[in-house]
Amino acid sequence: MAQTPRELAPHTSAKHYFGAQLRTWRERRLWSQARLGEHLHVSADLIAKVEKALRWPSPEFAAACDSALVTGGALAEFLPLVDLERCQERATVAATARAVRAAVSQPRHSITLTTPAFAASPDETVSNAPTGWESALPGAQLSAPPPAWPVDRLLTLPRGRAVPATTLTLSSIPSQDCRDISGFTGVLASGHAAASGLRALLAADLLDGDTPVLAVATTPTLGMVAPAYRLDAFTIGILWAMCGMDDALLVDDAALADRIPQLRHYAQLPGSAVSRDIAAELNTLSQMWLGSDFCARYISLRLDATTGRPVFWTREQYGEEASTWMLFRHKIAYLRSTSERFTTPTAPATRVFCIPETAVQSSPHAERVLLLLSAALMESLRVAVYVNPDPTYASVEGFVLTPHSQVILATWVRADGLWHVDALDRRTALRRYDDVARGGQAGSIAAGSRPERRLQTFADYLGLDWSWFRRRSAELAAVGVEGLVRPRSRLLTTDGINAACRYLASLP
Repeated sequence: MAQTPRELAPHTSAKHYFGAQLRTWRERRLWSQARLGEHLHVSADLIAKVEKALRWPSPEFAAACDSALVTGGALAEFLPLVDLERCQERATVAATARAVRAAVSQPRHSITLTTPAFAASPDETVSNAPTGWESALPGAQLSAPPPAWPVDRLLTLPRGRAVPATTLTLSSIPSQDCRDISGFTGVLASGHAAASGLRALLAADLLDGDTPVLAVATTPTLGMVAPAYRLDAFTIGILWAMCGMDDALLVDDAALADRIPQLRHYAQLPGSAVSRDIAAELNTLSQMWLGSDFCARYISLRLDATTGRPVFWTREQYGEEASTWMLFRHKIAYLRSTSERFTTPTAPATRVFCIPETAVQSSPHAERVLLLLSAALMESLRVAVYVNPDPTYASVEGFVLTPHSQVILATWVRADGLWHVDALDRRTALRRYDDVARGGQAGSIAAGSRPERRLQTFADYLGLDWSWFRRRSAELAAVGVEGLVRPRSRLLTTDGINAACRYLASLP
């Protein structure tokens, strides 16, 4: 006997209303939850949980439902209200958790806890942050603090090409006395750990001379926020990439764990191209991680019998894409293993990027910082980075060329599916890709035989101040990036950022 559908309560919240609308449109098409799940390549259980408001819908999910049910975009149009409610719920949870911790720990300061203010629209958001970091990442917004302490502000970081938008809670408490550290006048902040599902940071308003500077940290105990963590193009880029990727991968952690063994058999095939439909229930960033992980496995497997020094060609053009080399745990392991095998201190490996001027011009300041940091990580592992600006090379697939042996194609960046891989050993293919590799290196803007010269030339091409970039790297290297941000996902790490900063600080 068929089960009676559970009554929904669309008047309760935006989340409930979305679920009720989804059921209405589905039943209007006379579709079951299982049939809709088949069209979306997700389980019927997921459809049921969204309809019952037991799970938050993602933008990708809403768009897919609109397409399958021919709603004219009705579900996606309502999603901003759902996202607003989700942020408000997170902020309330964080405030409650802080109040409980404050009551238990008997803090040094006598304070009154308040629920964080949430700006309902960009027009209601008044930023009182110091100038500089906002222009480094357009779309980043900081809500104004309420009039009472502790100050709770929401730092909203915008959506990227694959990185989702994320919101951080910044909380700070003023001290009666100010202390001077390295030329900064700091404000003591009351530390707290991140509440469940919400990343919470300390914030301190510092002074660099007469200029106000906002600094943030994850310090879990009472103490001074390090001046190295002041919010600028350097740190806002790291926060944006790490926090956005962290949120996206945590959402799909269980699904990714299931998918990896299911897709592993593809690595045994000479070549494969997998449609995104096979992982349609995953968000864009998780699909990106899955393609990256598979390509690294595929290349490593086929480099086992290689004796010559290969040339690597990569498709990353933006900091968001390139930062995966620093943040994805498997990519750092892949970089290190290939470096140990194919390089010596006097004979580095070669990796060629094609980054046209149009890509540079469309990248915000913070994203260009991530791109240069990723190149520094590679140079630290004895991988010489060459950057070709010729847009005619932009469509070349990612590949690894082993001279006189084979070409390993491996593309996951801007691929039609999750990935496209192949292994070629025909003489014509070897000659064609050898010409591409030689032309890419010959036309590189990163001239010079020394790593510091290549990186400085790259910085000039990206429009980054080399002295400032070196100084900020040294400051982060001295304290470690963990005080700024720590990943919760097991798939991410801060090792790459730390290694890049330490290397830059060590350059002559």
